[in-house]
Amino acid sequence: MANLRGTRKRRHRRDAGQIRLTDRDVAVLIWIAEQYAVPIDQISALLHRGGPPLGLSATRRVLARLRKAGLLTCQKILADVPSFCWVTRKGLRLLGLAYTYWKPTIGFLAHIRAASALRMALEDAGERRQWVSERDLRQGTGTGIHVPDAELRDQDSDEVIAIEVERSQKGRDRLREIAYKLAGTYAQSWIFARRGSPAWQSWERVLREQSLGDRIQLLELPVPAGGGRP
Repeated sequence: MANLRGTRKRRHRRDAGQIRLTDRDVAVLIWIAEQYAVPIDQISALLHRGGPPLGLSATRRVLARLRKAGLLTCQKILADVPSFCWVTRKGLRLLGLAYTYWKPTIGFLAHIRAASALRMALEDAGERRQWVSERDLRQGTGTGIHVPDAELRDQDSDEVIAIEVERSQKGRDRLREIAYKLAGTYAQSWIFARRGSPAWQSWERVLREQSLGDRIQLLELPVPAGGGRP
């Protein structure tokens, strides 16, 4: 018989198998939740703010850990666009976020990708005002009510700038309606569109006709991480 004296029974950890989130994990999960969903090329940049983006292999390892914990879902939806990731119901509860669970639809993917690219560009450029996402702005509002894609809020001066991301052309009456609401609600609004695009030209025309150029600025929309059309 083998001598078992001196051997110790290995203790089973209570938290064995449970994920331990880092501060970076939490920050990235909240950022993704605020933006509805984010493609993995942008998440790669988020995971290493201030330095070169992580490679996709390293990014996928981080995402695999969060997916295994049931906090994140990632799915390839469009062939020519990286997979999108969004926070699960479990993840929203863990983070203490009161958002209604949301799953991306094909028609909304390009818009949220462009909005996330804009937010990243502003933050990386040193924008000191707080980005408040459309998802936050929609909390408590009724259906069918237009809210901007984001607000930039200055906590020191109470300055608030409305942000709109325009990728598709809207009818003139609809643009006038949005422009009047923005001008009546905000001292400053920034409209981001691809320069020379139909959306850009439509906004340029409406702002000129309604003499709103002092309150609403038309600005160039950054190209999303990974390239491609904004």
